[in-house]
This record gives sequence, C-alpha cells and structure tokens, in this order.
Amino acid sequence: MGSVLVHRLRGPLETPRAARGLDALGLDAPLIGRDAELARVIGSLDRACGGAAQLARLVGEAGIGKTRLVNEFVARIRDEDPFAGVAIRHAVCSPLGEQSYGTLAAVLRSAYGIAQKADAAEAEAKVAEALAELGLPAEEADRLMPLYLHVLGLGDPNAVLKHVEPEQLRRQIFFAIRTVFERRLALSPLLIIVEDLHWADAVSLEALRFLMDRLERTRLMLLFTHRPMLELDQFGSGRISHTTLRLPPLSDTDGQRLLAAYFSHGWCEPPGRLFNRILEREGGIRFSSRRSSAASSKPAPCNAMARCGE
Repeated sequence: MGSVLVHRLRGPLETPRAARGLDALGLDAPLIGRDAELARVIGSLDRACGGAAQLARLVGEAGIGKTRLVNEFVARIRDEDPFAGVAIRHAVCSPLGEQSYGTLAAVLRSAYGIAQKADAAEAEAKVAEALAELGLPAEEADRLMPLYLHVLGLGDPNAVLKHVEPEQLRRQIFFAIRTVFERRLALSPLLIIVEDLHWADAVSLEALRFLMDRLERTRLMLLFTHRPMLELDQFGSGRISHTTLRLPPLSDTDGQRLLAAYFSHGWCEPPGRLFNRILEREGGIRFSSRRSSAASSKPAPCNAMARCGE
C-alpha cells in the first residue's frame, strides 16, 4: 500500500475556493454555446442603465452552465466602458437551507464587505460607514441600524426591537432596505445577482418582490439563477421588464469544442473515442458549467463562507 499524504486543519479560509470547475487544475476555456444568452443578459443591463429596471432569470438543471454564464457576464461588463459605474452585489444561496432574511443578508454582506464570521460590532461599523457614504442623516442611520443587524442575523444588542410585532418588523425591514437601495441607485446603476434562488428563504423572496414593485423606474437590474421550479417560474413583478432564459444542454458540436479547448494542448493521443465517452457520460450538462479562470472569483454563499451548491 502506498503512502497517504495527510493534512492538518488549521482554520477556515478567509476567501472560499471554488468547489467546482476545472480552473483549479490549470484548465480553462472560453464561453462556448451561450453567446445568444450572454447578449440578452447584457442587453437587459443596458436597458437598466437607461432607467428601466430589469429582471433576468437564468433557468436550468444543475450543472447546465448558469454560474459559468453569470461569471462570463460579470467579467465582460467590467471590461466595457458603458458599465464602468455599475455597482455589483453578488450572493449565492446555500443548499443547507436559509434562515429568515438569509438571502437578503448575503446581498448586504456583499455590499458592505461584511464577513460571515463578523460580530455585531464589526458589522455595525461597516454598515454605519456605508450609510454615511450614502448621505443618510445620522439620526436615520441610528434608527435603521437595529433592522440591518436583525437581517444580518446578529440580533438586537440594545433590545430596540424587543416589543415590535413580527408583521410590523417585516414592514420596517422592507422599507429600510428600500431606503438604502434608493440611495445607492441615486449614485449609480446597481446589479444584484442571486444564484441558486431555489434555496432562498421565503421572506427574502418577498423582500425582493417588494423592491421590484417599487423601484421600476430606477437603474436596477436583478439577475437570478435557479433550477426549473413552478413556484419560481411565477416569481417576479408585473411592474418591471422580465426576461427568462432557459438554458438547454450544449449540443454535441459545442461539447466537442469545449473539450478540445480544455484538453487539446496537453493531449498525447487522438481524443476522438475518449471525447465521445465523456460527452455520452455528461449528456451535454456538466462540462457546460465549467468556469474560465478570467471569472474565477466567487461570492459568499447566503449563510456560509464555503461555496456550496450547484
């Protein structure tokens, strides 16, 4: 029996590594077979930047390439001058389940750079700094702070919300989030990406719908990814433009092109038979989701700093 390399666990990573994709092995490839979908998502952002809020949804089975397309989209717009001022908030929901406001909390953490392990004092300092930068008066920021800490799952240190009824608390949180969104949108266009929406908590979905219904004439774009689910197919708002892109498996030709892009430089023998075996096994699914190294950074999941999910 050969020797086994043993590693000692020293602590969690500050920045999570991707749990999937071939870039960790030194392999990457350009986006293949999704040009039309990419163009439509970019078109939605262009319309949002013009002042008409947009909702775009990428729908497909696990491994179909939703994350790969999102990463390519983000990388592309960062290189294009018309989108230079777009603020991006990026959250990924966890398959382990979300506590109430978990998805909304992930968006706030992305916005303010709050680590999952941050305590209430650190989070409060970062939120206060962000609210000040948005021009919010100190008195209003103090009033809203307990609501933001509640959303972040950090409790209510001063027991300000102790006697607030649940329904009233929900309304106050929704309007607090609307306030900060409106302030941010006054400064620049805002792109909010939520991946794996099928794992989002119910109250966060309600909050997102609340925002869509009230920010239709702003420079806001919401980009969601999720698996095919009837309840999410009906999720949205009648007040903003809505684009749904259902991602099919890659064709055999595109699958062969993608495999060739990944492996041809280091291949030592004719790949035909092995390529065919891989394509038959993957069914046009898994290899469509591999990420390029140009877009390899990952956001924090909704309730964990380790990347989980599809």
